[in-house]
Amino acid sequence: MPNYSAFRKGSRDCAGLNIIFSLPCGEEKGHNRRVKHWKTTLAILAALYASLALADDFKTIDGKEYKNAKVSRVEPDGIVLKSKSGISKVYFTELPKEVQERFHSKPAQAATAQPDVQERLHNKPAQPAAAQPKPAQIAQPNAETRRADERRRQEQARFARENSNSSIGILFVTILVIAILVTGIIATVAAVNAKKRREKRALLVKQAQEFIDGVKQKLTLPVVSTDIMLKPDEKAVYSSSSVLYETRAVREYRAVHSGVRVAKGVYIGGTSGRSLSTQQWAKLDTGCLTITNKRVVFVGTKEERAFPLDKVISVDPNLSAIVVSVEGRQKAMAFEVGNSLIVMTIIRIASKTIDPSNVSGDKIDIPSLQ
Repeated sequence: MPNYSAFRKGSRDCAGLNIIFSLPCGEEKGHNRRVKHWKTTLAILAALYASLALADDFKTIDGKEYKNAKVSRVEPDGIVLKSKSGISKVYFTELPKEVQERFHSKPAQAATAQPDVQERLHNKPAQPAAAQPKPAQIAQPNAETRRADERRRQEQARFARENSNSSIGILFVTILVIAILVTGIIATVAAVNAKKRREKRALLVKQAQEFIDGVKQKLTLPVVSTDIMLKPDEKAVYSSSSVLYETRAVREYRAVHSGVRVAKGVYIGGTSGRSLSTQQWAKLDTGCLTITNKRVVFVGTKEERAFPLDKVISVDPNLSAIVVSVEGRQKAMAFEVGNSLIVMTIIRIASKTIDPSNVSGDKIDIPSLQ
């Protein structure tokens, strides 16, 4: 008979062998699955950490920029950014579409994210009291965000004050520089004009001295030609182009307000004033000035003046003209001439001599220039 006991024993051994070989195979498969899950989890965590740790620039749809900001965390309705200026929360509805897709969010999902979270929390079984977050832990991120916003506002206010102070300083320096330049220009122009007057006065005195030296040497006044009609025994000793000036009354009205001022130039009440008349030099005509041994004659296109030398009361020279006062005339006359000292000397000499060809040099001198 066959030895069934041996067969059964072999079968048991075989079964034992099968059990022994099948257990290691199952353990190896489970181990492989766990390794794959861990690799996948580590890859996801590494990608998430890289996306959160790397700094980037974010710009909202209304133009506000966050430079070199890191994503601190991703919330259902937005992302929390951390930068040098502090911590700020930016909602998905404020970000461009590509940024929303980058963080796996859409505007509709962001708008409904909070109610879904509340619904899941409501349907979720209650956790033990030890697992629920404390109110202080929930309020801590909000307090940090508020402090960061406050620091950012203070920093912006400080920058605004510094910019304002800098602008005021620049404006003050600019005004000061302009004032110094204007003062320097005025002083320079005044100095140049004073120098020109001194040089012209010195030139007039030199020319007058040379003219007087010539008269003293020759004891005669030079006779010149003229276009006016001369009288018997009358000789012209000076003739040149000239401009006639006379004083004219200029009336000014000065108001005195006794009422109450309600606006610029507007008064309520009485108003009184007075009219003031001042004398100012006015140019009358351009023509030719001739001096003879008997008269002074000015002939212009519109005006004429003629008076004898013995009626001359005074002759006052300045840098460009002589001012003549004549007996019987209330107003003085001014004649523009090339050298007022020479013209004044000619009038003095001609008024004291009958014959200009015979002049005594004892009383000839240079008059003072005003």
